[in-house]
Amino acid sequence: AMSQTMQLIEHFRAGNTLTSAEAIVRFSCERLASRISELRQADWKIRGARVKCHDGKRRVVYRLSYEQTVAGEKYAHALSDIQKLSALAF
Repeated sequence: AMSQTMQLIEHFRAGNTLTSAEAIVRFSCERLASRISELRQADWKIRGARVKCHDGKRRVVYRLSYEQTVAGEKYAHALSDIQKLSALAF
């Protein structure tokens, strides 16, 4: 089985967000803030935004910085390929 930390990384790299309540349901992760702290120490750029939900309560929604997501990495590679090609064209 994949470790909880690896499941979180995979979830975030896919561009998904996560709250503590979702982490309990999806990953049986009771202490998301602790896991987030560990991921940040391992250089994962995880952002937390405090949002007011429909029930009036405030919750923190976490997401991974775009450049560390799979889509962000693909974009960066495509951009560098384009820059290499345009350098050859002149």
